[in-house]
Amino acid sequence: MLKKDYRITPATSGKKALELAEKSPQPDIILLDVSMPEMDGYEVCRQIKNNPDTFHIPIIVVTSLTDKEEQILGLEAGA
Repeated sequence: MLKKDYRITPATSGKKALELAEKSPQPDIILLDVSMPEMDGYEVCRQIKNNPDTFHIPIIVVTSLTDKEEQILGLEAGA
């Protein structure tokens, strides 16, 4: 749906997401699922926010989890 107006670069794992965040051109925004292979979205978010080269990229956490704790974890990770 977004491909019509935006350039979309999907990542199939947390490791790939971290690699893509550092590549040029860097993403303007990251939509990050909590449930991902290799490492969860919270860890990916933490690593992006702890990296001086990527900390400025806004992150939106997307999840089907509706627990308030999940929302808090996402915010604490930097989303």
